[in-house]
Amino acid sequence: MPRAVVAQEAGTVIPHVESFRHDGNVGEWRARPIDRILPAVGRIPQALVWVGQVEDGVVVAAEIRSGVEPDEDATLRIGLRGAGDLAMPPIGWGHQFGFVLLEDPSGCTGRELGEENSAACEAWFQRQVDYRDALPPLFEREWRLRLTTPDEILEARASEAFDRLPDLIQGAIGPLEPRGRPLAKTRPILGTEGGVGVEFLIPWSAFPPVKAPRLEEVHLAFEWLGDSTDSGEGWITRTGTRPLQNALDHVITPCRYGLNGLLIPGGENRFSRPASEHAIPYMIPEGAGDLRSLIVLDNHAAGYLYEPTGETWSPAAFEPTFEVLDVGRGERLCTPVLAYAQGGERAGPPDWTETGEGDWFGLQVDPRELDYRRLDNGDLLVKSGVRVAWSYFGSGQCGACPRVNLDFFHIAQRTGRITPILRFGGLAEPEFRDIEIEVADDWRTVTIWQSEPVFEGDDMESTWRLTRYCLNDAARGDAFEVCGEEDEVEEPPDRLRRRYSGSP
Repeated sequence: MPRAVVAQEAGTVIPHVESFRHDGNVGEWRARPIDRILPAVGRIPQALVWVGQVEDGVVVAAEIRSGVEPDEDATLRIGLRGAGDLAMPPIGWGHQFGFVLLEDPSGCTGRELGEENSAACEAWFQRQVDYRDALPPLFEREWRLRLTTPDEILEARASEAFDRLPDLIQGAIGPLEPRGRPLAKTRPILGTEGGVGVEFLIPWSAFPPVKAPRLEEVHLAFEWLGDSTDSGEGWITRTGTRPLQNALDHVITPCRYGLNGLLIPGGENRFSRPASEHAIPYMIPEGAGDLRSLIVLDNHAAGYLYEPTGETWSPAAFEPTFEVLDVGRGERLCTPVLAYAQGGERAGPPDWTETGEGDWFGLQVDPRELDYRRLDNGDLLVKSGVRVAWSYFGSGQCGACPRVNLDFFHIAQRTGRITPILRFGGLAEPEFRDIEIEVADDWRTVTIWQSEPVFEGDDMESTWRLTRYCLNDAARGDAFEVCGEEDEVEEPPDRLRRRYSGSP
Protein backbone atom coordinates (compact mmCIF):
# COMPACT_ATOMS: atom_id res chain seq x y z
CA MET A 1 0.00 0.00 0.00
CA PRO A 2 1.43 3.45 -0.86
CA ARG A 3 2.19 5.59 2.15
CA ALA A 4 2.42 9.23 2.96
CA VAL A 5 5.82 10.40 4.02
CA VAL A 6 6.52 12.70 6.93
CA ALA A 7 9.96 14.19 6.61
CA GLN A 8 12.36 13.86 9.53
CA GLU A 9 15.87 15.13 8.85
CA ALA A 10 17.39 16.21 5.55
CA GLY A 11 17.75 13.06 3.49
CA THR A 12 15.76 10.82 5.85
CA VAL A 13 12.15 10.16 6.71
CA ILE A 14 10.35 9.17 9.85
CA PRO A 15 10.35 5.38 9.55
CA HIS A 16 7.31 3.23 8.95
CA VAL A 17 6.33 0.87 11.73
CA GLU A 18 4.98 -2.49 10.65
CA SER A 19 2.55 -4.52 12.77
CA PHE A 20 1.87 -1.61 15.07
CA ARG A 21 -0.46 -2.24 18.01
CA HIS A 22 -1.85 0.83 19.70
CA ASP A 23 -1.91 -0.38 23.30
CA GLY A 24 0.65 1.69 25.23
CA ASN A 25 3.20 -1.13 25.21
CA VAL A 26 6.47 0.44 24.12
CA GLY A 27 8.31 -2.86 23.97
CA GLU A 28 7.89 -2.90 20.18
CA TRP A 29 9.87 0.36 19.98
CA ARG A 30 12.96 -0.55 22.02
CA ALA A 31 14.76 -2.14 19.11
CA ARG A 32 14.53 1.14 17.18
CA PRO A 33 16.87 4.10 17.50
CA ILE A 34 15.71 6.59 20.12
CA ASP A 35 14.65 9.91 18.63
CA ARG A 36 15.11 12.03 21.71
CA ILE A 37 15.75 11.72 25.43
CA LEU A 38 13.79 14.21 27.50
CA PRO A 39 15.86 14.57 30.69
CA ALA A 40 14.45 14.29 34.19
CA VAL A 41 14.09 17.63 35.95
CA GLY A 42 12.99 17.57 39.58
CA ARG A 43 9.80 15.52 39.79
CA ILE A 44 9.39 15.45 36.03
CA PRO A 45 10.69 12.04 34.93
CA GLN A 46 13.03 11.12 32.12
CA ALA A 47 11.40 10.04 28.88
CA LEU A 48 12.75 8.12 25.89
CA VAL A 49 10.89 9.14 22.75
CA TRP A 50 10.40 7.38 19.42
CA VAL A 51 8.52 8.60 16.35
CA GLY A 52 7.11 6.42 13.59
CA GLN A 53 4.61 6.37 10.77
CA VAL A 54 1.75 3.89 10.65
CA GLU A 55 -1.08 3.50 8.18
CA ASP A 56 -3.40 5.74 10.19
CA GLY A 57 -0.97 8.55 11.00
CA VAL A 58 2.12 9.34 13.07
CA VAL A 59 2.90 7.82 16.46
CA VAL A 60 4.91 9.45 19.23
CA ALA A 61 5.86 6.74 21.71
CA ALA A 62 7.48 7.49 25.06
CA GLU A 63 8.95 5.32 27.79
CA ILE A 64 8.63 7.40 30.92
CA ARG A 65 11.03 6.30 33.62
CA SER A 66 10.12 7.39 37.09
CA GLY A 67 11.53 6.42 40.41
CA VAL A 68 9.38 8.95 42.20
CA GLU A 69 5.77 10.01 42.05
CA PRO A 70 5.62 12.31 39.02
CA ASP A 71 4.60 15.92 39.26
CA GLU A 72 0.84 16.03 38.68
CA ASP A 73 1.45 18.91 36.27
CA ALA A 74 3.94 16.92 34.19
CA THR A 75 2.55 17.23 30.69
CA LEU A 76 3.86 15.91 27.41
CA ARG A 77 3.39 18.54 24.70
CA ILE A 78 3.35 17.43 21.07
CA GLY A 79 3.16 19.89 18.19
CA LEU A 80 2.94 19.84 14.40
CA ARG A 81 3.28 22.64 11.92
CA GLY A 82 4.18 23.06 8.29
CA ALA A 83 7.56 24.42 7.35
CA GLY A 84 8.00 27.95 6.07
CA ASP A 85 5.87 31.04 6.34
CA LEU A 86 2.12 30.94 5.86
CA ALA A 87 1.30 31.88 2.26
CA MET A 88 -1.83 33.90 1.48
CA PRO A 89 -3.11 35.71 -1.60
CA PRO A 90 -2.73 39.51 -1.72
CA ILE A 91 -5.46 41.44 0.08
CA GLY A 92 -8.42 41.92 -2.21
CA TRP A 93 -11.82 40.71 -3.37
CA GLY A 94 -13.50 39.63 -6.58
CA HIS A 95 -16.62 39.96 -8.71
CA GLN A 96 -17.88 38.59 -12.02
CA PHE A 97 -15.32 40.57 -14.02
CA GLY A 98 -12.23 39.61 -12.04
CA PHE A 99 -10.32 40.42 -8.86
CA VAL A 100 -9.24 43.65 -7.22
CA LEU A 101 -5.92 43.52 -5.34
CA LEU A 102 -4.52 46.14 -2.97
CA GLU A 103 -0.87 46.31 -1.99
CA ASP A 104 -1.54 48.88 0.73
CA PRO A 105 -4.29 51.31 1.79
CA SER A 106 -3.17 53.84 -0.81
CA GLY A 107 -4.71 51.56 -3.41
CA CYS A 108 -8.12 52.65 -2.12
CA THR A 109 -7.40 56.28 -2.98
CA GLY A 110 -6.32 55.33 -6.47
CA ARG A 111 -9.73 53.77 -7.13
CA GLU A 112 -11.42 57.18 -7.31
CA LEU A 113 -14.07 56.23 -4.77
CA GLY A 114 -14.55 59.62 -3.24
CA GLU A 115 -13.36 60.67 0.20
CA GLU A 116 -16.00 58.78 2.22
CA ASN A 117 -15.74 55.53 0.29
CA SER A 118 -11.95 55.71 0.21
CA ALA A 119 -11.92 55.98 4.00
CA ALA A 120 -14.21 52.96 4.25
CA CYS A 121 -11.92 51.02 1.90
CA GLU A 122 -8.84 51.93 3.95
CA ALA A 123 -10.58 50.84 7.15
CA TRP A 124 -11.51 47.55 5.47
CA PHE A 125 -7.89 47.03 4.42
CA GLN A 126 -6.69 47.47 8.01
CA ARG A 127 -9.29 44.99 9.23
CA GLN A 128 -7.86 42.44 6.82
CA VAL A 129 -4.35 43.03 8.15
CA ASP A 130 -5.56 42.43 11.72
CA TYR A 131 -7.61 39.43 10.60
CA ARG A 132 -4.61 37.85 8.89
CA ASP A 133 -2.57 38.15 12.07
CA ALA A 134 -5.03 35.74 13.70
CA LEU A 135 -4.71 33.01 11.04
CA PRO A 136 -1.21 31.44 11.54
CA PRO A 137 -2.20 29.40 14.65
CA LEU A 138 -4.84 27.64 12.54
CA PHE A 139 -1.99 26.07 10.58
CA GLU A 140 -0.42 24.53 13.67
CA ARG A 141 -1.45 21.88 16.15
CA GLU A 142 -0.41 21.54 19.78
CA TRP A 143 -1.69 18.75 22.01
CA ARG A 144 -1.07 18.36 25.72
CA LEU A 145 -1.16 15.01 27.47
CA ARG A 146 -1.08 15.00 31.25
CA LEU A 147 0.30 11.75 32.65
CA THR A 148 -2.26 11.61 35.46
CA THR A 149 -5.20 11.92 33.01
CA PRO A 150 -4.07 10.42 29.67
CA ASP A 151 -7.59 10.24 28.28
CA GLU A 152 -7.93 14.02 28.38
CA ILE A 153 -6.04 15.38 25.39
CA LEU A 154 -6.19 19.15 24.99
CA GLU A 155 -5.56 20.82 21.63
CA ALA A 156 -4.22 24.12 22.91
CA ARG A 157 -3.28 26.02 19.78
CA ALA A 158 -5.53 25.95 16.72
CA SER A 159 -8.78 25.12 18.52
CA GLU A 160 -8.44 28.02 20.94
CA ALA A 161 -7.48 30.39 18.13
CA PHE A 162 -10.49 29.36 16.03
CA ASP A 163 -12.91 29.63 18.95
CA ARG A 164 -11.76 33.19 19.65
CA LEU A 165 -12.77 34.35 16.19
CA PRO A 166 -16.18 35.99 15.66
CA ASP A 167 -18.88 33.81 14.11
CA LEU A 168 -18.76 35.81 10.89
CA ILE A 169 -15.07 35.03 10.40
CA GLN A 170 -15.52 31.41 11.42
CA GLY A 171 -18.06 31.09 8.64
CA ALA A 172 -15.60 32.49 6.10
CA ILE A 173 -12.81 30.08 7.07
CA GLY A 174 -14.82 27.04 8.18
CA PRO A 175 -12.52 24.51 6.45
CA LEU A 176 -9.68 25.66 8.73
CA GLU A 177 -11.46 24.52 11.89
CA PRO A 178 -9.31 21.77 13.46
CA ARG A 179 -10.55 18.24 12.85
CA GLY A 180 -9.56 14.82 14.01
CA ARG A 181 -8.43 13.89 17.48
CA PRO A 182 -5.29 12.08 18.63
CA LEU A 183 -5.67 9.05 20.84
CA ALA A 184 -3.28 8.14 23.66
CA LYS A 185 -2.78 4.71 25.19
CA THR A 186 -0.75 4.14 28.36
CA ARG A 187 0.50 1.00 30.10
CA PRO A 188 2.60 0.53 33.24
CA ILE A 189 6.09 -0.78 32.55
CA LEU A 190 6.60 -3.97 34.53
CA GLY A 191 9.65 -4.11 36.78
CA THR A 192 9.83 -0.35 37.22
CA GLU A 193 8.64 1.96 39.96
CA GLY A 194 6.13 4.31 38.40
CA GLY A 195 7.36 3.73 34.85
CA VAL A 196 4.75 4.04 32.12
CA GLY A 197 4.63 3.63 28.36
CA VAL A 198 2.69 6.07 26.19
CA GLU A 199 1.68 5.75 22.53
CA PHE A 200 0.24 8.94 21.10
CA LEU A 201 -1.39 8.37 17.70
CA ILE A 202 -1.94 11.47 15.55
CA PRO A 203 -4.31 10.51 12.72
CA TRP A 204 -3.76 12.12 9.34
CA SER A 205 -7.09 13.92 9.69
CA ALA A 206 -5.75 15.78 12.75
CA PHE A 207 -2.76 17.24 10.89
CA PRO A 208 -2.64 20.97 10.23
CA PRO A 209 -3.01 22.14 6.62
CA VAL A 210 0.28 21.98 4.77
CA LYS A 211 1.31 23.18 1.34
CA ALA A 212 -0.04 20.91 -1.38
CA PRO A 213 0.55 18.56 -3.00
CA ARG A 214 3.80 17.24 -1.47
CA LEU A 215 4.32 16.65 2.22
CA GLU A 216 8.01 17.52 2.13
CA GLU A 217 8.30 19.39 5.38
CA VAL A 218 6.54 18.83 8.66
CA HIS A 219 7.92 20.15 11.91
CA LEU A 220 7.35 17.79 14.80
CA ALA A 221 8.00 18.82 18.39
CA PHE A 222 7.66 17.25 21.81
CA GLU A 223 8.64 18.43 25.27
CA TRP A 224 7.82 18.27 28.94
CA LEU A 225 5.77 21.01 30.48
CA GLY A 226 5.57 21.57 34.21
CA ASP A 227 6.63 23.76 37.08
CA SER A 228 10.16 22.39 36.94
CA THR A 229 10.99 22.95 33.28
CA ASP A 230 10.92 25.89 30.93
CA SER A 231 8.70 25.82 27.88
CA GLY A 232 10.80 25.10 24.83
CA GLU A 233 13.12 22.43 26.25
CA GLY A 234 13.07 19.30 24.15
CA TRP A 235 11.65 20.90 21.00
CA ILE A 236 13.15 19.40 17.89
CA THR A 237 12.66 20.24 14.24
CA ARG A 238 12.66 17.46 11.68
CA THR A 239 12.58 18.57 8.10
CA GLY A 240 13.31 17.25 4.66
CA THR A 241 13.77 19.75 1.89
CA ARG A 242 14.32 17.63 -1.20
CA PRO A 243 12.69 14.56 -2.80
CA LEU A 244 13.50 11.62 -0.56
CA GLN A 245 13.99 7.95 -1.24
CA ASN A 246 10.61 6.18 -1.03
CA ALA A 247 8.90 9.53 -0.61
CA LEU A 248 5.39 9.70 -2.02
CA ASP A 249 3.87 12.63 -3.80
CA HIS A 250 0.36 13.22 -2.60
CA VAL A 251 -1.89 13.09 -5.64
CA ILE A 252 -5.34 14.53 -6.05
CA THR A 253 -7.32 11.35 -6.81
CA PRO A 254 -6.03 8.59 -9.10
CA CYS A 255 -6.73 11.01 -11.97
CA ARG A 256 -3.85 13.16 -10.65
CA TYR A 257 -5.38 16.58 -10.95
CA GLY A 258 -2.91 19.43 -11.01
CA LEU A 259 -3.11 22.60 -8.97
CA ASN A 260 -3.81 24.79 -11.97
CA GLY A 261 -7.47 25.27 -12.72
CA LEU A 262 -8.88 24.43 -9.30
CA LEU A 263 -12.57 25.13 -8.89
CA ILE A 264 -14.08 27.00 -5.95
CA PRO A 265 -17.38 25.31 -5.10
CA GLY A 266 -20.47 27.47 -5.40
CA GLY A 267 -22.62 25.55 -2.94
CA GLU A 268 -25.70 23.43 -3.41
CA ASN A 269 -27.00 23.52 -7.01
CA ARG A 270 -24.61 26.25 -8.09
CA PHE A 271 -21.79 26.07 -10.57
CA SER A 272 -18.24 26.45 -9.33
CA ARG A 273 -15.92 29.26 -10.30
CA PRO A 274 -12.24 29.04 -11.23
CA ALA A 275 -9.88 29.82 -8.37
CA SER A 276 -8.02 33.08 -8.82
CA GLU A 277 -4.43 33.02 -10.04
CA HIS A 278 -3.32 34.02 -6.53
CA ALA A 279 -5.18 31.22 -4.71
CA ILE A 280 -3.03 29.12 -2.36
CA PRO A 281 -3.88 25.40 -1.99
CA TYR A 282 -3.21 23.43 1.19
CA MET A 283 -3.83 19.81 2.02
CA ILE A 284 -4.61 17.62 4.97
CA PRO A 285 -2.38 14.55 4.46
CA GLU A 286 -3.81 11.12 3.69
CA GLY A 287 -2.19 7.83 4.62
CA ALA A 288 -2.33 6.50 1.06
CA GLY A 289 -1.35 9.82 -0.50
CA ASP A 290 -4.67 9.93 -2.38
CA LEU A 291 -6.32 13.28 -1.69
CA ARG A 292 -10.05 13.77 -2.10
CA SER A 293 -10.21 17.37 -0.88
CA LEU A 294 -8.08 20.48 -0.55
CA ILE A 295 -8.24 23.66 1.47
CA VAL A 296 -7.80 26.69 -0.78
CA LEU A 297 -7.15 30.20 0.47
CA ASP A 298 -8.62 32.61 -2.05
CA ASN A 299 -10.19 36.02 -1.92
CA HIS A 300 -13.92 36.25 -1.50
CA ALA A 301 -15.79 36.89 -4.74
CA ALA A 302 -19.46 37.52 -5.46
CA GLY A 303 -21.60 39.01 -8.19
CA TYR A 304 -21.60 42.83 -8.26
CA LEU A 305 -19.12 43.00 -5.36
CA TYR A 306 -17.39 46.06 -6.74
CA GLU A 307 -16.40 47.24 -3.25
CA PRO A 308 -15.80 45.12 -0.14
CA THR A 309 -18.41 44.92 2.61
CA GLY A 310 -18.34 44.01 6.27
CA GLU A 311 -18.79 40.37 5.23
CA THR A 312 -15.83 40.36 2.85
CA TRP A 313 -12.74 38.64 4.21
CA SER A 314 -9.38 38.30 2.49
CA PRO A 315 -8.67 35.48 2.27
CA ALA A 316 -11.56 33.10 2.77
CA ALA A 317 -11.05 29.33 2.98
CA PHE A 318 -12.75 26.98 0.53
CA GLU A 319 -12.79 23.20 0.36
CA PRO A 320 -12.95 21.76 -3.16
CA THR A 321 -13.81 18.07 -3.06
CA PHE A 322 -13.14 15.35 -5.61
CA GLU A 323 -15.17 12.23 -6.32
CA VAL A 324 -13.97 8.99 -7.90
CA LEU A 325 -16.20 6.49 -9.68
CA ASP A 326 -14.80 3.00 -10.24
CA VAL A 327 -16.02 1.79 -13.65
CA GLY A 328 -14.22 -1.56 -13.62
CA ARG A 329 -11.22 -2.90 -15.53
CA GLY A 330 -8.94 -0.72 -13.44
CA GLU A 331 -10.55 2.44 -14.83
CA ARG A 332 -11.89 5.41 -12.88
CA LEU A 333 -13.79 8.57 -13.62
CA CYS A 334 -13.07 11.62 -11.49
CA THR A 335 -14.91 14.87 -10.89
CA PRO A 336 -15.62 17.82 -10.60
CA VAL A 337 -13.68 18.37 -13.83
CA LEU A 338 -14.24 15.16 -15.76
CA ALA A 339 -11.04 13.13 -15.85
CA TYR A 340 -10.14 9.52 -16.50
CA ALA A 341 -7.52 7.19 -15.06
CA GLN A 342 -6.54 3.70 -16.10
CA GLY A 343 -4.45 1.27 -14.09
CA GLY A 344 -3.31 3.94 -11.64
CA GLU A 345 -2.09 6.24 -14.40
CA ARG A 346 -3.98 9.25 -15.61
CA ALA A 347 -5.00 9.08 -19.24
CA GLY A 348 -7.29 12.12 -19.34
CA PRO A 349 -8.37 14.88 -19.41
CA PRO A 350 -6.47 15.65 -22.61
CA ASP A 351 -3.36 17.78 -22.45
CA TRP A 352 -5.07 20.93 -23.68
CA THR A 353 -7.09 21.11 -20.47
CA GLU A 354 -3.90 21.78 -18.49
CA THR A 355 -2.36 24.37 -20.77
CA GLY A 356 -5.39 26.62 -20.66
CA GLU A 357 -6.35 25.91 -24.25
CA GLY A 358 -9.84 24.68 -25.00
CA ASP A 359 -12.94 24.52 -22.87
CA TRP A 360 -11.38 23.17 -19.67
CA PHE A 361 -13.90 24.93 -17.43
CA GLY A 362 -16.71 23.41 -19.51
CA LEU A 363 -15.72 19.92 -18.43
CA GLN A 364 -16.99 20.44 -14.87
CA VAL A 365 -19.68 17.91 -14.01
CA ASP A 366 -21.85 17.09 -11.03
CA PRO A 367 -20.94 13.65 -9.59
CA ARG A 368 -24.58 13.19 -8.58
CA GLU A 369 -25.57 13.35 -12.24
CA LEU A 370 -22.73 11.21 -13.65
CA ASP A 371 -23.34 7.81 -15.25
CA TYR A 372 -21.59 5.59 -17.79
CA ARG A 373 -22.11 2.68 -20.18
CA ARG A 374 -19.51 0.25 -21.48
CA LEU A 375 -19.59 0.09 -25.28
CA ASP A 376 -19.12 -3.11 -27.29
CA ASN A 377 -15.55 -2.15 -28.19
CA GLY A 378 -14.59 -1.51 -24.54
CA ASP A 379 -14.77 2.28 -24.74
CA LEU A 380 -16.90 4.30 -22.32
CA LEU A 381 -19.95 6.43 -23.03
CA VAL A 382 -20.33 8.90 -20.16
CA LYS A 383 -23.41 10.98 -19.41
CA SER A 384 -23.43 14.07 -17.23
CA GLY A 385 -26.88 15.39 -16.46
CA VAL A 386 -29.53 16.38 -16.84
CA ARG A 387 -28.15 19.02 -14.48
CA VAL A 388 -30.06 22.04 -13.22
CA ALA A 389 -27.84 24.61 -11.54
CA TRP A 390 -27.48 28.33 -11.00
CA SER A 391 -24.64 30.70 -11.78
CA TYR A 392 -21.95 31.22 -9.13
CA PHE A 393 -22.15 34.99 -9.49
CA GLY A 394 -25.79 35.37 -10.49
CA SER A 395 -24.84 38.25 -12.74
CA GLY A 396 -25.56 39.31 -16.30
CA GLN A 397 -28.74 38.93 -18.34
CA CYS A 398 -31.07 36.64 -16.43
CA GLY A 399 -28.25 36.00 -13.97
CA ALA A 400 -30.68 34.50 -11.47
CA CYS A 401 -32.10 32.07 -14.05
CA PRO A 402 -31.31 28.35 -13.83
CA ARG A 403 -29.00 26.66 -16.32
CA VAL A 404 -29.90 23.28 -17.80
CA ASN A 405 -27.05 21.10 -19.01
CA LEU A 406 -26.73 17.65 -20.58
CA ASP A 407 -23.39 16.33 -21.81
CA PHE A 408 -22.22 13.07 -23.32
CA PHE A 409 -18.55 12.13 -23.58
CA HIS A 410 -16.80 9.31 -25.38
CA ILE A 411 -13.67 7.93 -23.70
CA ALA A 412 -11.37 5.77 -25.80
CA GLN A 413 -10.01 2.97 -23.64
CA ARG A 414 -6.82 2.67 -25.70
CA THR A 415 -5.79 6.32 -25.48
CA GLY A 416 -7.91 7.70 -22.63
CA ARG A 417 -8.96 10.57 -24.86
CA ILE A 418 -12.11 12.34 -23.62
CA THR A 419 -14.22 13.62 -26.49
CA PRO A 420 -17.42 15.61 -25.94
CA ILE A 421 -19.98 14.21 -28.39
CA LEU A 422 -23.12 16.06 -27.26
CA ARG A 423 -23.10 19.34 -25.38
CA PHE A 424 -26.33 21.07 -24.49
CA GLY A 425 -26.57 24.10 -22.28
CA GLY A 426 -29.64 26.25 -22.05
CA LEU A 427 -30.89 29.15 -19.96
CA ALA A 428 -34.37 28.59 -18.58
CA GLU A 429 -36.69 31.47 -17.78
CA PRO A 430 -39.61 29.77 -16.04
CA GLU A 431 -42.95 30.24 -17.84
CA PHE A 432 -41.19 32.31 -20.50
CA ARG A 433 -38.49 30.11 -22.06
CA ASP A 434 -38.67 26.55 -20.80
CA ILE A 435 -36.64 23.40 -21.44
CA GLU A 436 -37.52 19.71 -21.29
CA ILE A 437 -35.20 16.79 -22.00
CA GLU A 438 -35.80 13.08 -22.47
CA VAL A 439 -32.96 10.55 -22.68
CA ALA A 440 -33.96 7.11 -23.95
CA ASP A 441 -33.29 4.20 -21.61
CA ASP A 442 -30.64 2.85 -23.97
CA TRP A 443 -29.10 6.34 -24.43
CA ARG A 444 -29.38 6.01 -28.20
CA THR A 445 -31.70 9.00 -28.59
CA VAL A 446 -31.94 12.34 -26.82
CA THR A 447 -34.92 14.65 -27.33
CA ILE A 448 -34.72 18.29 -26.29
CA TRP A 449 -37.76 20.59 -26.24
CA GLN A 450 -37.44 24.35 -25.96
CA SER A 451 -40.21 26.90 -25.74
CA GLU A 452 -40.27 30.46 -27.07
CA PRO A 453 -42.77 33.19 -26.17
CA VAL A 454 -45.22 34.42 -28.80
CA PHE A 455 -46.92 37.74 -28.06
CA GLU A 456 -50.27 38.89 -29.38
CA GLY A 457 -50.94 42.26 -27.88
CA ASP A 458 -50.76 41.88 -24.13
CA ASP A 459 -51.18 38.12 -24.33
CA MET A 460 -48.34 35.63 -24.42
CA GLU A 461 -48.34 32.02 -25.46
CA SER A 462 -45.51 29.55 -25.64
CA THR A 463 -44.64 27.59 -28.71
CA TRP A 464 -42.51 24.46 -28.46
CA ARG A 465 -39.98 22.99 -30.84
CA LEU A 466 -37.90 19.84 -30.48
CA THR A 467 -34.53 18.57 -31.64
CA ARG A 468 -33.70 14.88 -31.56
CA TYR A 469 -30.17 13.47 -31.47
CA CYS A 470 -29.23 9.87 -32.27
CA LEU A 471 -26.12 7.92 -31.33
CA ASN A 472 -24.33 7.01 -34.52
CA ASP A 473 -23.47 3.42 -33.64
CA ALA A 474 -24.11 1.27 -30.59
CA ALA A 475 -20.67 -0.33 -30.91
CA ARG A 476 -18.57 2.82 -31.49
CA GLY A 477 -20.77 5.31 -29.67
CA ASP A 478 -18.45 8.17 -30.55
CA ALA A 479 -20.87 10.73 -32.01
CA PHE A 480 -24.42 12.04 -31.71
CA GLU A 481 -26.06 13.39 -34.85
CA VAL A 482 -29.21 15.42 -35.32
CA CYS A 483 -31.86 12.97 -36.50
CA GLY A 484 -35.00 15.07 -36.26
CA GLU A 485 -36.32 18.61 -35.84
CA GLU A 486 -39.91 19.78 -35.45
CA ASP A 487 -41.52 23.16 -34.83
CA GLU A 488 -44.78 23.96 -33.03
CA VAL A 489 -45.04 20.60 -31.32
CA GLU A 490 -47.28 19.66 -28.43
CA GLU A 491 -46.11 20.74 -24.98
CA PRO A 492 -44.04 17.91 -23.47
CA PRO A 493 -44.63 16.39 -20.03
CA ASP A 494 -43.20 18.29 -17.08
CA ARG A 495 -39.92 16.54 -16.30
CA LEU A 496 -37.54 19.42 -15.62
CA ARG A 497 -39.66 22.46 -14.95
CA ARG A 498 -40.54 21.37 -11.44
CA ARG A 499 -36.79 21.20 -10.70
CA TYR A 500 -36.00 24.76 -11.68
CA SER A 501 -39.23 26.59 -10.92
CA GLY A 502 -37.93 27.65 -7.50
CA SER A 503 -34.61 29.11 -6.39
CA PRO A 504 -31.35 27.23 -5.67
